Amino acid sequence: MPRIRWAMILMCFLANVINFIDRANLAIAAPSIRADLGLDAVGMGLVLSAFVTSRPNLGFASRAMWREMTRGVAH
Repeated sequence: MPRIRWAMILMCFLANVINFIDRANLAIAAPSIRADLGLDAVGMGLVLSAFVTSRPNLGFASRAMWREMTRGVAH
């Protein structure tokens, strides 16, 4: 059991690292995106907020899909 516990901790840590890198890349690319698309500060804020708010919605959808796929399976 302890081996599984450490594997889960490692996977959670790696997921957080990937999440951090993803968000950092977006922050670094924002000035280039803004210049290429000709957006002002408000427009860029709308683009970034659309990206950030879509992630939880995808999480809810994937959770519902997982529940549907595993219905009737013993956990």
